[in-house]
Amino acid sequence: MTLPHHETSAPAELVKGQAVSAMGTRPRAIDSLTGIRGVAAVWVFLTHYQAVMAAYLNSPGIEENSFLYNGFRGVDLFFVLSGFILMHVHGEDFRVYREESFWRFYVLRFFRVYPLNTAVLLALLPVYFFLPDLVDWFRMDHGVPIPWHSHDFSEAGFVQSVFLAQTWTFVKPGEWNGPAWSLSAEVFGYAIFPLLAHFLIWRRSALTCLFHAAGSLVLLMVLLVLFKHTQDSPTGTFGLVRMIFGFIAGMAMARCFQLLPDAAWLGRPVALASVIFIVAVLSVRSLNVLVVFGFCGLIFALAYQQGPFNTLMSSKPAMFLGRISFSLYMIHYIPLKVSLWLRQTAFVDSSLGFRIFCVIAVAAICVVLAMATHHYLELRFQRYARTVIRRGRNPTVRALSA
Repeated sequence: MTLPHHETSAPAELVKGQAVSAMGTRPRAIDSLTGIRGVAAVWVFLTHYQAVMAAYLNSPGIEENSFLYNGFRGVDLFFVLSGFILMHVHGEDFRVYREESFWRFYVLRFFRVYPLNTAVLLALLPVYFFLPDLVDWFRMDHGVPIPWHSHDFSEAGFVQSVFLAQTWTFVKPGEWNGPAWSLSAEVFGYAIFPLLAHFLIWRRSALTCLFHAAGSLVLLMVLLVLFKHTQDSPTGTFGLVRMIFGFIAGMAMARCFQLLPDAAWLGRPVALASVIFIVAVLSVRSLNVLVVFGFCGLIFALAYQQGPFNTLMSSKPAMFLGRISFSLYMIHYIPLKVSLWLRQTAFVDSSLGFRIFCVIAVAAICVVLAMATHHYLELRFQRYARTVIRRGRNPTVRALSA
């Protein structure tokens, strides 16, 4: 779901039908996959922003808008995209298990998620210490009767959030930053990725890989129906299940793409069919849950870099959103929640003009914070990760650090 810009890429050697060795040339960028990551982040943002707009503008129409509500499905798009990109970039590294492949992969993954997650949590400590009224408000039932929200901003919840262990157990000591649950699920996906990649990289049939992807999503649909999660966003332990099946589907589609390097003609029709499918199922409430099938098809098609949808996802606005998508995803939740708290406490009798200003201002604050976080934290952590990898490759450094 959440990858550094330099890893959202497709290897030139694979496009030519040749394998990339574990220590060989790293893949070149597929801009449209960065762009669609931005679209996914904005869609998730909108599903949380929906409550802010409805509250400040007193608009039942906004509150009932199904497209905005379904923004939580952007997380499923992240899961599929994450599996696709990781398999595309690192899958060949695990054809044969090598120590250096594991070292590179896990260092990159660690510095991708943990430092920024920790920085956000540390930034939230003043809320815990100095804004008890806000903490109490977070712990209230806001229409989503989930028991563990009564313990939000607890000490145990902080420890669990630091380790990104929210989805690993049935113990729920409370949240600090709601969207971080998906990172917790992703960390588990990273842990099992080498095993899954080793299995898929030895598949020689694109049809077999397509079957694996479809089968994974069908199983996900069955579980969502059985556990009555077709119209909501499970974020607890079931969120881990949700991630695994989307992640595997994305990996299988990436392997399918690798096995069809000369099928660029598929890009345009598959992208068009996928977009039509996405729009169609989102238009029928009972079919919304099937949208993840469309996500798989669209990501697969965009990898060929063909057609108008690829051009749109490669545009400067989409690329800008893609670059800041992880930071936007991680920091937007708290400012939006604070704005809701203010609407219900300090801004109860405010004028319409002032409320419109607040709606615009909080969105701008989220974007500015995401830009700053991306520039000053994300990029620096990524550079440091590459430094750690280079040092780890040096036998002398490794011997001294052993």
